[in-house]
Amino acid sequence: MKIVYITDTHFRGGGPRSRTDDFVNTCYNKLDEVVNYCNLHEVNLLLHGGDFFDRPNISLSVLGEIVGILQKCKCPIMGIAGNHDIYGHNPKTLPRTMLGLMSKLGIIDLLSHDGKIVNTKDVGVQLTGANYIYDYESKEQYIVKKQFDCDFSIHLVHGMLLPKKSVPVDKMTLVESISNTEADITLAGHYHHGFGCVDYNGKKFINPGSLLRVDNSLSELSRSPQMLEIQLTKGKVPEIKFIPIKAAQRGDIVLDRSQLEEKQIQTDKLDDFLTNITDITSNQHVSAEQIISLIANNEDISPKVKEKALSIVSTVQQSFNDNEDF
Repeated sequence: MKIVYITDTHFRGGGPRSRTDDFVNTCYNKLDEVVNYCNLHEVNLLLHGGDFFDRPNISLSVLGEIVGILQKCKCPIMGIAGNHDIYGHNPKTLPRTMLGLMSKLGIIDLLSHDGKIVNTKDVGVQLTGANYIYDYESKEQYIVKKQFDCDFSIHLVHGMLLPKKSVPVDKMTLVESISNTEADITLAGHYHHGFGCVDYNGKKFINPGSLLRVDNSLSELSRSPQMLEIQLTKGKVPEIKFIPIKAAQRGDIVLDRSQLEEKQIQTDKLDDFLTNITDITSNQHVSAEQIISLIANNEDISPKVKEKALSIVSTVQQSFNDNEDF
């Protein structure tokens, strides 16, 4: 059995400020490439790891384009809902969303913990899935049991699954903490950068990363969007292959870092400003107005900025004086 997995496509009607290309058409081209790959290579199943859309009420024009592409896919499409696919991170709102509509129309089959069996003439696979929920780092979302007599078990989950503590977030689930799952392969979404394939305790935990790049961080600048291909053969270890998306241009071509760089310049200037204040005021009594004047002269800051700073200082001083009257 041959399976293709993609995640976090975030289809939308407009492009983020970080993109310089025709983002919407890039989205369509990437999905079209995935579908064509599935058809050309006789893929048995296309899986999606959630955040299909960037918001739950995506426009009908975008939905129409996506449905038109997916209808060309010759294999079944199954997946789960991500936090962007539902309202208020509440999975109960799924029937009112565009992803819920696609499910009702039979375009995509949404998985649950109940599980279902997909068979080819040689292989039987149990498929389960966990939509994004409020407490999305609950271990119960990640751990599944084999419910059927099958050759392999694959579980899809949309949450912050990581191989190690490498991201500054409050909630995360480490691979080692869910190693008692009976899923042979756990496919994760939500973390856009991905972490590739991790083998742990005889099981595979995989996140190929988002199919799209919506921010202009350094990691996204160097990342190449990809799809995952899984080859399942009875009695053998699953074969994993990451396939680069040809429609994805280099990050330095489609990602605009000018705003990010400008913000960094302002941060650096602020750091220098504070450092200069420390240097100027050390071992001497200097008024706030004098500090601003000295800094402005030292750094060749424009008169408008200097006047604004003096205005702020005077306002603050007045508030202090007013408080002293009571």
